[in-house]
Amino acid sequence: MLRKAFLIFASALAAAVAVSSAAVGQQGGSCQTTEASDPPRVILSCANGLVIEAEAPDAGASGFRPPALQPPPVSVDVTSRGVLVTLPPGKGPFQIMTPHAIVSARGTLFVVDVTAAGTAVFVVEGLVEVRRLNGSDPVELGGGDGVTVSAGTPMEVKQWPAEKVSALLMRFGR
Repeated sequence: MLRKAFLIFASALAAAVAVSSAAVGQQGGSCQTTEASDPPRVILSCANGLVIEAEAPDAGASGFRPPALQPPPVSVDVTSRGVLVTLPPGKGPFQIMTPHAIVSARGTLFVVDVTAAGTAVFVVEGLVEVRRLNGSDPVELGGGDGVTVSAGTPMEVKQWPAEKVSALLMRFGR
């Protein structure tokens, strides 16, 4: 059952980014999906250099919804679990919508981790802007910075400790 859910998730992820790329008229917007097993995840690699690694779903829903069919920015919806995004400079903008935040990037490597309580964003390199879902309280994150967005708590940009970063990146085999 888990294998079937994983394959459905992989197909949905590929379709989501392929539709998103086509919607903005990017040349060679095709994407390829591969599976990684240690740790389990789906890796989507697109012709424009965008790479999305999404944690494999539990037996339930994937937590990844198809993107909006609007012109730039390219966007995807993530409702649970983690995604690691690599976006080469000059290939953005790219946006992730979560139940708590809007994450916008323009050439970077970053992780978005969504739980019921909030959305955590960590930037490995580059720059990312994070705002609350209503567009308020924008903050900019640089390499090594992280922020958690949850209702009723202030967004505070912090340099994350090495142990926390290591545990997060390990979820994506890094």
